[in-house]
Amino acid sequence: MLYQLSYVRAERILAQEGLAEPHGPTAQTCFRQAFPRPEERLSPAGRRRHPRGMRRPAVVLGLFLVLCTVACSLRRQVPLPSPYCRGGGPLAGVYRPQRLRVKSGCRIAIGIVRKVKFEEYDGDVHVDLRPDPGYEKLLADGNERIGNNLVVEIIPQDRSRVSVPEEGARIEVVGPWVEDTTHGWNEIHPAWWVSAGAIEPASTSELRRVQLLLQGVEGAAAEDDG
Repeated sequence: MLYQLSYVRAERILAQEGLAEPHGPTAQTCFRQAFPRPEERLSPAGRRRHPRGMRRPAVVLGLFLVLCTVACSLRRQVPLPSPYCRGGGPLAGVYRPQRLRVKSGCRIAIGIVRKVKFEEYDGDVHVDLRPDPGYEKLLADGNERIGNNLVVEIIPQDRSRVSVPEEGARIEVVGPWVEDTTHGWNEIHPAWWVSAGAIEPASTSELRRVQLLLQGVEGAAAEDDG
């Protein structure tokens, strides 16, 4: 019934627009050629499609493939800022990662080490870095409270391969650039590479403590200390 009504509507539209030809094909004929009945589509004759009707899907498919090729080539052309950037989650192994908002998955910072402190609770090595000119853009307003220094954190799991720098040294640091939403300042956390310093692996107790913290045991430090 709906199919027959479509014929009638097509006839009316052709007549109103002055497109109907006296001796040409009727709207019903054109409509049936463009939209065959389901049973006609299943028949051998119904499977034949007019070349003009096949043109649009082919064009759409071709355009889609071209766009995919361009997108993939652009992704391959984006260079990483450093060969020390890592894949996977940028905050893997970080204690309480929900407090950190990732601003960039991998950034480079260069500056002078102002302070180095070994954190007893989570085993991180806390470094205050005074950025060189051109790297101050890594700071936030909250970094003013710590002398306009950029916080760099080396997590215990990485201390066997990431150097701990000395105060006063000029270093290059690579790692995720994050905002510490609790303190309102920016950090490189965790540091994946430090250009100068000494390897100081975390102790067995420090590694055990951080594993307990990552598992949600908040009193891990007190329990481990007896």
